[in-house]
Amino acid sequence: MFAIVKSEGFFGHVKDVYQEEKVSVDQIEQIEISSSFIDMEVTQTEQEEIQLVLMGKVSSSLEEDVRIHTNQSGSTLIIEAKVNDKKWMTGFKRISLTLQVQLPMKFNKDIVMKGTSGDISLEKVQLNSVQLQASSGDIHVKDVNVRSSLKTKVSSGDVKISNAKAHLMSHQSSSGDVEVKQSMATVIRAESTSGDVSIQECSGKMDLKSTSGDVEIDLSQLMDDMQLASTSGDIKIDLQHAPNDVEVEFKSSSGDGRVRIPEIYFEVKKDNHIQAFKGSKEPKIIARTSSGDFTLR
Repeated sequence: MFAIVKSEGFFGHVKDVYQEEKVSVDQIEQIEISSSFIDMEVTQTEQEEIQLVLMGKVSSSLEEDVRIHTNQSGSTLIIEAKVNDKKWMTGFKRISLTLQVQLPMKFNKDIVMKGTSGDISLEKVQLNSVQLQASSGDIHVKDVNVRSSLKTKVSSGDVKISNAKAHLMSHQSSSGDVEVKQSMATVIRAESTSGDVSIQECSGKMDLKSTSGDVEIDLSQLMDDMQLASTSGDIKIDLQHAPNDVEVEFKSSSGDGRVRIPEIYFEVKKDNHIQAFKGSKEPKIIARTSSGDFTLR
């Protein structure tokens, strides 16, 4: 199904776009979705086929350059929704489009999404593995269950994860924040080059890094090992309940460390170096900063 409606505005003729297509998932093991200048949203429904809907507004000069393309290569289904880059860069053009992908519940394999200048949203799905990559846009993941790995990577944008479950989580942002809330994994890795890393009410071993930003962790209780690093930002851990067992190792070139855990024993207690333990010495927290402070309380 395809429809276009004309309207006027600052960008000249603007058209409402609606395209719809259905695709079978029989013998499909992996789905690859890519777009340029278009937001992508993926969910799951009870229907038997994949339903693709491309909707929004575009300048009339881009009418012939906005299409959904599907292709199958072996057991991989390739879905593309793109706009002609050269026309987009010439003069004033408007693109406000969203590609909605509704997966059938019976598809629970692998999905790969890659976007350029658009946001990626993944919500209410159960899959084997997920890879999300955005060159210039945000990534939002909510209410997902992934048996293997959930990986996200953004060049310029934020990563926000909420109520997710996976064996391995790996989240990266070159210029933006990484936020993971109410999620569970065997291992959670998060890294931001220029932004903050925030973990709230999550469980799993944590490997968190920020080059130019803070690392902040807020948990009801400490259950797993942590390896934390920040070059020029602070590391903060807030626990609602003091742990009965823990080992802490903090070192910094020019930052201060503060550990406020009742009945903890300090083997080393200096401004930039702390070695302390309580109980069985597990789990273990290792924190490193160059010019940032460390706080555990």
